[in-house]
Amino acid sequence: MSPPSWAELPVGQLAMSVPHASTVFERCGIDYCCGGSVTLRVACARSGVSLEEVLTLLEARSTVRDPTFVDWTREPLSRVVEHLVDTHHRYTREALRRATELLVKVRAAHRDRHPELDELQRVFAALAAELGPHLDSEEHTLFPAAVAWERDRSPPAGLPGSLRTLVSEHETAGALLTRMYTLTRGYALPHDACGRYAALYELLQGLQADLHRHIALESEVLFPRLLGGTQGPPTP
Repeated sequence: MSPPSWAELPVGQLAMSVPHASTVFERCGIDYCCGGSVTLRVACARSGVSLEEVLTLLEARSTVRDPTFVDWTREPLSRVVEHLVDTHHRYTREALRRATELLVKVRAAHRDRHPELDELQRVFAALAAELGPHLDSEEHTLFPAAVAWERDRSPPAGLPGSLRTLVSEHETAGALLTRMYTLTRGYALPHDACGRYAALYELLQGLQADLHRHIALESEVLFPRLLGGTQGPPTP
């Protein structure tokens, strides 16, 4: 696959198959998780970035060895599930806990000069409330069913409906992440930010990037394979 052809491929597919692509997309503000079904050309137009510049970045970064890169489309579902739980779910729970504590302290110290912190706390609380049950549901229901499906080739009952619910929850989380990004002006620190303020923004930005990768892995690999590999994830 040559770089010029990347323009006509879905960004979610590129994020899964091209080393460093997700990093480039994060840098350029390209939605590759909930918006992963659109082509790179369309995604660039939506984000207001140059397709040629993104292709140049992708081509340059894709030749740099990434020892952490895994082509998850070639891995068994049991390993995909293990990675989702041990890497993304574990990170998300810890990041939510730490960010909750930091946000309370930062808001108390800075809300007089930065009233947007009130809205940030409300949006973050909604995100945490959305993600907690979502992660539990995946770990207790979907993931065991995925491993059983791989072993027995017997699709779990009610699978399309369950996936529609999860996709809808992904889109809700994605919208909340976008709102947080907007409220913080892309996590740009105000001039009077203290070290705790900086730590909060760094943590929230890291959570955003990890959730994008997390959601993309489920939407581009796990869900389609559970549906037989012949279609993408269902739309809500």
